[in-house]
Amino acid sequence: MFQQTIALKVFLVLGCNMEWLQQDRIFTALQYWDSIQSSEQYSEQSIWYLSGGVKNALFSNNQNTLSEAERMGDSLKSKNINIVLDTSATNTAENFRNFFKYVSSLEDSHSNLEIIIVTSRFHQARAEKFFYGFFPQSSEFKLRWVLGLKECPTCAQDELFHMNNVEADISKALAEAN
Repeated sequence: MFQQTIALKVFLVLGCNMEWLQQDRIFTALQYWDSIQSSEQYSEQSIWYLSGGVKNALFSNNQNTLSEAERMGDSLKSKNINIVLDTSATNTAENFRNFFKYVSSLEDSHSNLEIIIVTSRFHQARAEKFFYGFFPQSSEFKLRWVLGLKECPTCAQDELFHMNNVEADISKALAEAN
């Protein structure tokens, strides 16, 4: 059977307001990047879409006004990587809504696109629900999940709570986009 050649790899790295988890995601993405560059005949074009805004900026005493995407981008400056920054998304629904708009704008057809989503292992189940909520035709391209392994004491419990709101969050994100 003929296997399609992937012409474009798009890395979606989801931001996190906990800096150490965000750095784990970037580190994990770079490890994966290094492994595919050294193990495959890597000639495909790739784009790194870094998504994450400034959360709770009005209520925070934190004077850091750099978005999560900008901070991730700063850690990749020494690499020869094509980066797109989404500095406006402040939650997972907005990450995927904005990413969906971006992918829809690409000139290449989805049939030769590979999407690589980088997040934390504890966040995958909820992120998948968002992904399939925004990309119901996901069979048009190849999808891969690359997961950071670091955990936090409350993250798994928080995910159970947030999982109940995914459909409402998708609807809200779509309404805000129009």
